[in-house]
Amino acid sequence: MTTAQEFKLSGIALPRDAAAMLGEICEHFVEHAEVHRSHDLAFLKSKAGTAAIRIQDSKLLIELSCPSEKALQMSRTMLAEHLFYFAGEDPLELTWSDPTALAVCRISMRRQWSRPRM
Repeated sequence: MTTAQEFKLSGIALPRDAAAMLGEICEHFVEHAEVHRSHDLAFLKSKAGTAAIRIQDSKLLIELSCPSEKALQMSRTMLAEHLFYFAGEDPLELTWSDPTALAVCRISMRRQWSRPRM
C-alpha cells in the first residue's frame, strides 16, 4: 500500500475586515476551485491541493495541503498575491509557518461536506 505524501503550510492573515476578505476569496476562487463555505469557514479544493481558511479573532487562519512541495509553494504564492490584491490600500499582515493545530478546521469541513456512503 502506497501512502501519498502531503506537504502542508499554515498561515495567519490580519486583514482590516476578515469576513469581507473571506467573502472575496470564496467569490473569486469559485472560478478556479471547488469552494465550500459555512459561516466563518471556507474550504477550497483544486488539482493543486486544498486550502482551509477560517476566521478567528479577526484573523484568517489558513491551512494549505498539497501533493508536492512545488504545488505547495505555488499555492502559497498565489493565495498571498490574491490576499494582498483583495486588501488594496488597507494594511494586511501575512505570515507562514509549519502546520499547526488547524487540522480541526479540515476535519470539520470534511464532516460537513462529505457525502454519505451508500
